[in-house]
Amino acid sequence: MPRISPSRPSNRVYRAAARYRPDSKFSAWLFRIARHELLHELRRRRRKPVESVPPEDLASLAVDASPEERRRAAELEEQLLAALQELPERQRSALLLTAAGDLSHAEVATALGVSGNNLHVILHRSRQALRTLFPLRP
Repeated sequence: MPRISPSRPSNRVYRAAARYRPDSKFSAWLFRIARHELLHELRRRRRKPVESVPPEDLASLAVDASPEERRRAAELEEQLLAALQELPERQRSALLLTAAGDLSHAEVATALGVSGNNLHVILHRSRQALRTLFPLRP
């Protein structure tokens, strides 16, 4: 039988099994582990940045858009990503997890380690901050 190595990233769930509480939802517990792994990876990448893809390369993937529309979409995407990076980590995580739509508010709150009411406050503040950082123009 192969030995399970707890140092491998794929075995984080195995190592965290002792901390699982049966009264909480399994998917929220699993998501929290994945979130922590993602944050760890993002911190690691900040220390060792990789070359980014120019926005114009991403914009060229749009099929029915004119070159001007693709350029504008790439510019808006770049501005939005920059605005999201300005948000505090908790606000950014709450906003992105909620926007993904795969988790309920209760599951997002559990993944972030906050109460449901606190999540609503965090979401409200993150949306306000994002409106300030990234105002929509007509």
